[in-house]
This record gives sequence, structure tokens and C-alpha cells, in this order.
Amino acid sequence: MLTEEQLIRLPLQIQGYFSDLESNIIAIICEHIREIGEITITDVHRLAELQKIGYNIERIEKAIAETLSLTQDEVYKAFYESSRIDYESEREIFKSVGRELIPFAENMPLQNLIEEISKVTAEEFTNITRTTGFVTANGTFQPMPKYYQGVVDKAVMQVRAGQTDFNSAMRATVREMADKGHSFVQYDNEGKRPYRRRVDSSVRNAMMGAQQKLSQEQAEIVAKKMGADGFEISYHRNPRPSHVWFAGEQFSKEDFDKRVRPLMEEYNCYHRAYAIILGISPRTYSEEELAALKARDEEKHEYKGKSYSGYEATQVQRKLETSMRRQKDRILAFEKSGDDEQVVPERALLRRYQKEYKSFSEAVELPRSPARVKVNGFGRDQAARARRKN
Repeated sequence: MLTEEQLIRLPLQIQGYFSDLESNIIAIICEHIREIGEITITDVHRLAELQKIGYNIERIEKAIAETLSLTQDEVYKAFYESSRIDYESEREIFKSVGRELIPFAENMPLQNLIEEISKVTAEEFTNITRTTGFVTANGTFQPMPKYYQGVVDKAVMQVRAGQTDFNSAMRATVREMADKGHSFVQYDNEGKRPYRRRVDSSVRNAMMGAQQKLSQEQAEIVAKKMGADGFEISYHRNPRPSHVWFAGEQFSKEDFDKRVRPLMEEYNCYHRAYAIILGISPRTYSEEELAALKARDEEKHEYKGKSYSGYEATQVQRKLETSMRRQKDRILAFEKSGDDEQVVPERALLRRYQKEYKSFSEAVELPRSPARVKVNGFGRDQAARARRKN
């Protein structure tokens, strides 16, 4: 079975393409802001001329099309390889029950499943980009062309009213874009309140959801070929509290379908099920070993006067990682807009987040994850400048 670390790495290549896209779109807008340059209340007419340029929407649309083209083959490759690893891990189980495992490449139902899920996932990426835009400071969503136009219109009104200078208005806009990210709206949420996520996060979620579906349907195919009547659930460190009870346990197929499957289909679940024959297939973990693993995860760690379980500590880590990614986005955006003055305090704040991340992770005995704080476009040069205190 794929490990938690392998599952985390699975969408990184494809997520990277969309992270690049996100950075490129913000960069295009920031470069436009930079072109406008210094503007006083007497120079507002220049903005009216710039508004006729077309806001570089064609450049943005081209970037989206190129990204979608790049990802199609990568989606299939990622799912094919993850499925192969899962499938080959079943070989010993087949031997134990006197059955022969069909070679992976010759298992046509599985190959068709991989192709189908890859196609659906690639189509979902297209749907994501069709509803892209930005979330404004007051929380409303605007389609990309409307938001882009609003960037300049807002500055025009503020400057005309004498409320601020143009550079201050643009600085607030750059910060807003970097914080909110290039976003999309999930309009259909089964009757619930619509929610929004950044494009790269949305792509990651789509990949993980599709991998969960592929893994489970593959397990069903293997179970049928093997004559299995149950499933064992994998165990990973620091599961969410509502998932602890089934981690590492064995269930009949009926019990699994009724009680466990709905929970495993929840967002961002790293548990996986694999086929077993009840009463014959040995457990991966004994009762004593499972109890020890769960006790380790429940062990409390102290940091700055607060106590954290393993799961609680991972949630703090995720928040700090999000803050670091946001700061890197801010730094890149202000660099693109040419705002050298504002980029200095943004780098200082990134250093504080990095220091806190290191201190907290060491205190709660959790590894740090470079992959989770990676922002495409934020390379060695940006990192080196961020480390300097002036």
C-alpha cells in the first residue's frame, strides 16, 4: 500500500503546474501595476488610457490553456504508478490463498479504471479554471476579468476622492491578491454553503479525492479476484479523532461498507483499505502494537504553556505552513510590483514564521515538511534575500 508520505507527494508535480499558473496570473497583474507607476491625483487620466489595454486577459487565458495541456499526461502517469504500487503489494496475499495475481499491465478492468479516473480528474481541472477569479477583501468572489478591472478602478476612485495615493491603493491590492490567492468557487456543495479554495489547493484536493476513489475501487477488483470477504484499514500517524477507532483494524465487507467507507471518503483522509480473507489473512498489527501506536499519538507535548496531542500538533503545523506559503506569495507579488520598500517587512515576517515552525515542530517531536511550504517561483535567490535582515 502507498504510505502517507507517498500520498502527500502524489499530487506535487501537477499541483506545481497550477501553482506556477497562479503565480503567473498574479505576476501579470502586478507587472501591469508596475507599468502604471507613480500616479498623482492630477495624472488620473493615464489610468483611463490603461483601462483600454484589455488588462492582459489574453496572456492569462493562454497561461491557463498551456497549464491544462501539461497536466493531462501527468495525471495519468501519477495514477498509473500509484495503482501499480498498490497492486503489486497484493502479490503475497494472493500466494497465501493459492491464487495467481494477474500481471498489472494485463488487468484490463484496472487499466480501464485508471484511464477513466484520469480523464474525469483532468476534466475537473478544466472546470476549475473556468470558474477562476479572486476573492476580494470583503469575502465576495469576482470573475477574473471583473476583478482585474476592479484593481485599477478602485485606485482611480480612491485617488480622485483624495483618500490615498495610487501606490498605497495598489499596495493594498497586491497584499489582498497574495493572501487570498487566485481562487475558484465550488458552486455545487450538495445544498450547503459554497466554499472557495486556491487553485493549487483545489488541484491537490482533486488529485487526492481521485486517488482515494482509485484505491478503493482497485481494492474491490482485487477482493473479487481473490475471493476476499473483508478489508483491513491501514494505520498512519496522528489520524483525526473520528478515524482512530478503525485505523489498523479488520472488517467484514458489509461492516466496512456501512461504517468505515463513509468516513474514509471524507476530505484529506490518508487511510486505505486492502482486501483480506477474514480468519485467514494475518493482521498487520497485533492488538498490543495498535494500542502502542494510539498511545504514542495521544501523548501530550507542551509548547509555550499549551498541551497538544499528536493530531492537534499537526493542525498547528498546517496553519504555520499555510502562513509561510502566504508570506512567500506576498514577497513574490511585491517583488513583481516593484515595491522594494514593502517587501522588507514581508521578508521579516516570513523569518518569524519559519523560526516558530522550527521551534514548534521540535517541541512536539514532529518532522518538518519542505514540500508543504513550497511555493513555485520562490527559489534560492528569494530564500537568500529573505534570510537577510536588511
